[in-house]
Amino acid sequence: MANIVLLPKLGLTMKKGKIVNWLKQEGDQVEQGEALLEIVTEKANVKVESPAAGVVHKILAGKGTQLPVNAPIAVIAEAGDDEARLQKTLQEAQANFEQIVSTVPQPQKAQQVATETVSMTTVKRSISPRAKKLAEKEGINLSLVEGTGPNGRITEKDVVAYIEDLAKDNETQIIPFEGMRQIIAQRMSESSRNAARVTIMQEVDVTILQMLRKRYNDAGAAKGLRLSFTDVLIKAVVKALREHRNMNARVYDDHMELVNAVNIGVAVDIEGGLVVPVIHNAHRLTLEQISAKVKDLAARARSGDLEAEELQGGTFTVSNLGVFGAEGFTPIINPPETAILGVGQMTEKPGLSEDNLLRKKFVTLSLSLDHRAVDGGPGARFLKRIKELLEDPFELFGMPKDPSIKHPLIGGAKDPRQIRNKYRKGMSLLSETNPDLVMGFSALTEGIFFEDGEISVMHKELIAVALAVYIKCEYCIAAHIYSALEQGATPEQVMEAASVAAFFGGGAAMAYVSTFVQDCIEAFSKEIND
Repeated sequence: MANIVLLPKLGLTMKKGKIVNWLKQEGDQVEQGEALLEIVTEKANVKVESPAAGVVHKILAGKGTQLPVNAPIAVIAEAGDDEARLQKTLQEAQANFEQIVSTVPQPQKAQQVATETVSMTTVKRSISPRAKKLAEKEGINLSLVEGTGPNGRITEKDVVAYIEDLAKDNETQIIPFEGMRQIIAQRMSESSRNAARVTIMQEVDVTILQMLRKRYNDAGAAKGLRLSFTDVLIKAVVKALREHRNMNARVYDDHMELVNAVNIGVAVDIEGGLVVPVIHNAHRLTLEQISAKVKDLAARARSGDLEAEELQGGTFTVSNLGVFGAEGFTPIINPPETAILGVGQMTEKPGLSEDNLLRKKFVTLSLSLDHRAVDGGPGARFLKRIKELLEDPFELFGMPKDPSIKHPLIGGAKDPRQIRNKYRKGMSLLSETNPDLVMGFSALTEGIFFEDGEISVMHKELIAVALAVYIKCEYCIAAHIYSALEQGATPEQVMEAASVAAFFGGGAAMAYVSTFVQDCIEAFSKEIND
C-alpha cells in the first residue's frame, strides 16, 4: 500500500518547516525509521525518518519549500502495490500539496542591485579621443582612472574597466532570511514584540571559583575531566532557580506557567545561526554530569545531530558571549521563557580587602527578564543569589569551605623567592635573639638531614616538600623546593612529592600543588639553571 509522507509536527509549538535537503531521491529504497530528509523548524535543522519501508515513488516538496505541518511532501510505494491505486494515491497527494503551496508564501531569491555614483571633471593627461568621449558620456572623473597605454595614456579600455569596478564597489546584495536565519529573525522579533524586557546587570568576583576550577581540572586531567566556567555557572543558576521558582517559568499572553523541572537552554553558536539545546532536569544532575551534557549537546549541535526533543521544553537560557570577547550585553529572551542570563568576558583587575591589594577576576552577568511575569525586585534578588553562589563556590564543587584559599596578593607577597628569603632572614634574626633554639634545631637536623645516609639529601628534601605542603607552611615549601632542586631533583619529582601531601591533605593542600608549588618550581628552576 502506498504511503503519503507528511511534514511531521516535531514539537508542541511547531507550525511549519522548510525542506533543507532530501537524503533519499526518487527511485531509492528506504527502510522504515531511516533518515529520509532534513528540515529546518522553528528550533533547528532536524532529520525526518521514513514512516514506512519501500521505494521513494515521488517527491512533492523540493528543496527550499516551506510548508505547514501535516502537508504532504512525498509518496512511498511498497512492493506489490497496485498501479492504479498507486496513481490514485499520488494524484490525491499532488492535489493536496498544490492547494497548500498556493496559500503559503515562499521566500524570494536573492537579488543583486548595483548603483553608480559618478562625477565629471577634466584632467590634463594623455587621453585617447574615444576614452574622453566615453568619460564625458558616463560622467567619469578621468583623474581617478589609471592609464595602461604608452606613458600612462588613458584608453577607452581603461575607462570601461573603471566603470565596471565602480559598479562593483557600489554593489549591494539582498539576502533574504531563509532557513535557520529566518527562524532566528522571527523568534527574536516575537520576543521583542511580546516581552516587556528589562535587563539587570551585576559584576561578580569569580577569583576563588577559578582557583577551585583549576584545582579540579588539574586533579581530573588524567581521567579527562575538565570543567568550563559555563558548567559551574549553570550549576549555580540551577540552584538559584530552585530557590526562586518564579524565574523558572514560561509566560503567555494572559498567564504564566511555573515549572517544577529545571530545563536549562544553552545557546550554541553554529555555522549559519544559533541553536539552544536543552539540558532537561538539570536539577537532578551533578556538576560533572552537567559538564558532560553541555559538551555533548554543543558537539551535536554543531554537527547537526540533535534530536527534536533536545531543542524543546526549556525553562531558562544561558548565553555566554564572553568567549567571543564581549564584556557585557543585553540578551534577548527565548520565548516563551521568562528570563535569560548573559555572561560577559572574564576580566582581571585589582581590589582591596583588609588593606591588602588583591588580584581579582570578574565577569559581568546580564539578566533579561519579562516584566509581564517578573518584577525588578525578584529579578535582582535572583541575580544576587547567583552572585553569592559564584563568589563562595565551595558548595557548587561539593566541598567544605577552605579558608586557606584566598585571593592572590598583588606586589609579590606570593613570590617564591621573597618567601624563601624571608625564611632565611627569619632564621638569621632568630639566631640573634634566641641562638640556643637555632643551635638546637641545627644540631637535631644537621647530621641527619644535610648528609647522605640510607636516604640521599635530595630525597630527604623531597620528603620535606611533602610535609611542608601538608602543614601548609609557605616558608617551608619555598625553602625545601629550592633545596630539593639545588640537590638535583627534577621538577617532576618535586611535583610528585607535593602530590603525596595533596592526596592525604586534600583541601588547601591541593591548591598549593596546582598553584604555589608550580610557581616555586618555575622560579627556582630558572634561578638555579642561570
